[in-house]
Amino acid sequence: MSQTIAQCIQVSSKLDFPMIFRLQIHVSGAVQGVGFRPFVYHLALSEHLNGSVANSPEGVVIDVEGTKPQLTSFLERLETEKPPLSFYYAVESRWVEPRGAKVFEIVPSSNEGAYEPILLPDVAICSDCRQDIHDPTNRRYHYPFTNCTNCGPRYTIVESLPYDRPRTVMKQFTMCQACRKEYESPEDRRFHAQPISCPHCGPKLFLYESSGALVCEGRDANAVDDILSQASDCLAHGGIVVLLGLGGAQLLVDARNESAVQRLRENKHRDAKPFAVMVGNMNEAEKLAMIKEEERRVLQSPASPIVLVEPSAYGCEQIAPAVCMGSPWLGIMLPMTPLHELLLEKWGGIAVVTSGNLSDEPLCITPDECLEKLGPLSDLMILHDRPILRPVDDSVIRVLHGKEIMLRRARGYAPLPVCIESASNDHQDVLALGGQMKNAPGWLMRGRFVLSQHLGDLDTAAAMDSFERTIADMGDLIHAEPQILAVDAHPDYCATQFGYQWAGKHSLNIIPVQHHVAHAMACVVENQVKLPALGVAWDGTGYGSDGTIWGGEWFDLQESSYSRVASIRPFFLPGGDLAVKNPVRSAWSLCLSVKNDYPEEDWSFIEEKITRKLNETERKTVAIMMARHINSPQTSSMGRFFDDMAFFVGFDQPIRCEGQAAMQLEWWGWQFPREQWTQESVLRWERTMRDDGVSIWSWVPVLRGLQEGWKRGLSRATLAWKFHAGLAEMILDEARLSGHDKICVGGGCFQNALLLELLLSRAEHANITVYHPQRVPAHDGGLALGQLGAVLHHYSFDQ
Repeated sequence: MSQTIAQCIQVSSKLDFPMIFRLQIHVSGAVQGVGFRPFVYHLALSEHLNGSVANSPEGVVIDVEGTKPQLTSFLERLETEKPPLSFYYAVESRWVEPRGAKVFEIVPSSNEGAYEPILLPDVAICSDCRQDIHDPTNRRYHYPFTNCTNCGPRYTIVESLPYDRPRTVMKQFTMCQACRKEYESPEDRRFHAQPISCPHCGPKLFLYESSGALVCEGRDANAVDDILSQASDCLAHGGIVVLLGLGGAQLLVDARNESAVQRLRENKHRDAKPFAVMVGNMNEAEKLAMIKEEERRVLQSPASPIVLVEPSAYGCEQIAPAVCMGSPWLGIMLPMTPLHELLLEKWGGIAVVTSGNLSDEPLCITPDECLEKLGPLSDLMILHDRPILRPVDDSVIRVLHGKEIMLRRARGYAPLPVCIESASNDHQDVLALGGQMKNAPGWLMRGRFVLSQHLGDLDTAAAMDSFERTIADMGDLIHAEPQILAVDAHPDYCATQFGYQWAGKHSLNIIPVQHHVAHAMACVVENQVKLPALGVAWDGTGYGSDGTIWGGEWFDLQESSYSRVASIRPFFLPGGDLAVKNPVRSAWSLCLSVKNDYPEEDWSFIEEKITRKLNETERKTVAIMMARHINSPQTSSMGRFFDDMAFFVGFDQPIRCEGQAAMQLEWWGWQFPREQWTQESVLRWERTMRDDGVSIWSWVPVLRGLQEGWKRGLSRATLAWKFHAGLAEMILDEARLSGHDKICVGGGCFQNALLLELLLSRAEHANITVYHPQRVPAHDGGLALGQLGAVLHHYSFDQ
């Protein structure tokens, strides 16, 4: 039976055992590859205990003998002094007859027992290893693969569990005598650090020209310095460098060089999506951006993600315009490996660091892939011979209210499991396949949900191959044998089609889950919310239960059923994807709708905004398409309405990357003075009821409010803030009217920090609790968790 450490202590204090007694403890959680066994070893020695510690498929097994006070202290310190990268899910203990152990030792791993589905992510270089590579007297001086038990690769190199060197790619590198001594010494911080190596026995670097010609290679300090000097010189002269990192290839250029960044965009076929930058240290980061304390903590954390921050005036001057492409936020990160650290030190610049792949394809993870696919895009390539088993991109984080908001869950976080407390699915394991965009499948095993790293959109054959390999690879790695398969209900999603084929081959029960219900349920499961609650799912577009395009929905979430209780008023998307890329077309459809429904009102201000950007022929074409329902689907998408509002407030250009218009609208809203937040009126929506009892929130009053604001000469910042505040009020109004005091939000719109800030602050005054995604992305990257939640609550697609 699972017990907490406190319960173990309580039990031990009540037992009248002999002077010496024996306790067997099983600890499950993140306890392999984090220096946990050395920690237990030193802890036992300090308490003068005898026995052993070993890895097992289920975690770590501790067998310890001593007096009652010694073991009580041991159990207390097991919790309070555990290694920083470890955490516990459960501690199971039992009292057994002493066997008279004379020493405490670390024994070989056991392969017996059910596998605990816990895999550790790759983590950034620690401060101790950073000192090693900068110390000329240290034997790992300038060695780019330096690591210890507190840092380095894990998920990208492990072949099978338990996590031991013979089950990693490092088995092909025979340890030298010095490394073997460190690896086998419990006193050394590299004790059982599975990727341990040094310039005498470890992986080495290779420098290639874009043609594929090998320039030089090596792993000692001189060879590494030569490689980094040439790469540094290439960056300084506007070149593009490929660097094979922890989880795959990356493309680097000088972030201060506009022509170099533009060339990278052209070569990579990346239009307007912002790039992230890397600087050598925290001091340099704080010159480029106004970094808050919690943002600083996340940047320097073992995960070392990209963090979206507000650039400083100096940063705006230093960073080339082509880096952010008009985005008000700067994605910034620190070096996550010794190789990045050494290159940034050698060069001393600011590097754009972006995924090393062709457009819409997975990361390149082998030297051959880099040479074939990235050679033509670059000038030099720094490659290495430490195999990467699976591609893992950089994670992306925003910080709100001191909490991390996950925008892309990958290196540093994936595939750490999410603990599921309410697993009521008759103990069956589940595989949830996620969606079409930002795909990340997940597995439920024994109350743990393992969510894969971000895989990206499944729009190409190469992307689908990566998706299918991940399904097979992760299944083998954690010994998954799912009985239930959960998929998005959209019949045309590639993951869904694969799911039906796979379920047929393996005789699995397949459950389709409505897209927006999954968004809301992901928030429910992550925050362990006890239902009922009001689910709010706002995103771009998704397949609705009625066959239409949803995206601005409210759900009454009960323990074993759900119902759609509200939606925003549908509007047309003339030209489908064309309207998505050109919000002026959708904005014109809004104008035509209100002119038709409210002909007595003056809509000239709205119309004038549109006529400046859409000529008469285009306006007539859109009107005909709407009237005849020609390629003009109706949608309740809040994401698309965000784009329309961005157009009306001032974003009058085509959208060149996902979320571009909405991010600009959010930025304008942040410019509104915070001291006026409680004083200013908002752009309110109007609620009506359909015959079927579903609330419809109309945006017509929002357009009226815009016109009034223009007449009064209100600024963009004021109008943008009023819009966001009106959305927050609408969510709370629906909760009040539907009788809910708990709200669970999900979908890409809730990546918007201003919307969340306004919603959370206003909900507090209304005595309503709002839950939002944190460890799992609000967008489609969290769909698999929501699909699991629907399965656990026995939701059916036709509800």
